[in-house]
Amino acid sequence: MGMLLGVVLFGGGTAYAAGVMAELSTQPIYVDGQQVQMTAYSIGGSNYVKLRDIGQAVGFNVYWQDGV
Repeated sequence: MGMLLGVVLFGGGTAYAAGVMAELSTQPIYVDGQQVQMTAYSIGGSNYVKLRDIGQAVGFNVYWQDGV
């Protein structure tokens, strides 16, 4: 049942969680005039990307340490 629910909720590039709808964004993303590839989601008219992906695109490292 859980697997079926996951397919229904997250299949087809659209996800629903806590009443919020997220769709894969088709907007191009540019860094210093060059188009870069990263996964972005459109939520409520705004695009969201992973902080790690942005850091990689601009040459910054993003780390996480448990318990610090």
